Amino acid sequence: MQTSGSSNQIRQVTWRDLVLAWCLWVPLAGVFATSAAAVEAAQKSAQQNDGQLTDEQWLDVMKSLDFTTLADRRYVQGMHSIVIDESAPASTRRMAAHTLGRVGEPAAVVIPDLIEIVQNPGENDLVTRLWALKALSLFGIVAEEATPTIAGIVLDETMPFQIRVNAMDALGRVGRQHQQTIPTLLRVLRSQPKSDSTSAKQLRMAVAEALWYLGPDAAVALPDLIQATRAPWSPLRLAAVTTIGEIGPQSEIAISILVDIVLFDEAGEVREAAADAMGNIGQASISALNQLIDDPDPEVQKLAIRAIRNLQSSPVLTTLLEQQFSSENPLTRVLAAEALLLNQPGHEKAIGVLAVELGNEERRVRVTAYSALLKNLGSLDKKRNLLIDHINSPETPAQSRSAAQRLLRKLEMMDANSSEESTF
Repeated sequence: MQTSGSSNQIRQVTWRDLVLAWCLWVPLAGVFATSAAAVEAAQKSAQQNDGQLTDEQWLDVMKSLDFTTLADRRYVQGMHSIVIDESAPASTRRMAAHTLGRVGEPAAVVIPDLIEIVQNPGENDLVTRLWALKALSLFGIVAEEATPTIAGIVLDETMPFQIRVNAMDALGRVGRQHQQTIPTLLRVLRSQPKSDSTSAKQLRMAVAEALWYLGPDAAVALPDLIQATRAPWSPLRLAAVTTIGEIGPQSEIAISILVDIVLFDEAGEVREAAADAMGNIGQASISALNQLIDDPDPEVQKLAIRAIRNLQSSPVLTTLLEQQFSSENPLTRVLAAEALLLNQPGHEKAIGVLAVELGNEERRVRVTAYSALLKNLGSLDKKRNLLIDHINSPETPAQSRSAAQRLLRKLEMMDANSSEESTF
């Protein structure tokens, strides 16, 4: 491993460079969390030390400057020298490596050294490997050359569990287009765990999550992901279902499995992920969603509508949602109306349903109706009388009356603004 100097080594950057960086940073000061004080302190130190910075001062610079400014070759060189200096503080090396990863392509010169660090981390190998893997993952496909090294770590059963899990995430990010990635991940997913320990299950979950980064290119893994949806451990099922959805229309073969999950899975987050996946698969899901939305269980109806929200509008879907306006469940009615308005703003029947349900005694129904009406305020004018009825009716819950009053005031303000504009 290449080393250079002590932890307090002076790494040169000219005062002029810092002034330029300061000028570039000021317009973006509202975007970055660290205040100008850190940069000012670093600039002062640089001026006092003939334009050079210590590792501690570099920390202030890395915390304070935006990644566009830090992409300058001179800053990249300074941070690079920190990364390869084994005598520098571990926290400083980690921040420099992660900053370079976020800088991306302009900092790609450090990638071979990060690969070397992953292979030969030196002292405190667990922590060092972790930050080096994280830095490579931040580079994404810019660091594709690291794929074989990372894949080797994924398959190395002698590696600590934490290293292998982080390597899987890095592999999904940097190796999205590399031919070695999918075979490596599938080998782990298909392997028979030697135990039923949490770590063994988490390794398989990490594979499913890594495949998510590949999107449609992970379609070859669909049979294995479908098998993982039957796992007894809900986090693994969740990861598998989420990745199936990310693959998109090619996941059509999984629709029947997703329907079963929506209907029967014991974990609410897995059922929601299955509904989202059906929405991401697209039009091929419509027939199955038609069945789910007619299920007597209101929770299943809600999940079907959740899926429909992600689908492209069509006459079939419009009819499907309009049919829910007569549902016995008020939440189903408002969710259907809300979903319809996402693709068809101003849909009169949907506005009418929401205006009526604004007076519902159930809080979630009222809140959903109010939120949807607020987003479609311009279409609410024809239902103004319903708002007035809510306000004047003694049977209207106090919260509903207040919501109707707020919407009516917003309508009046909109009318006033339109009147003012018409005078010009």
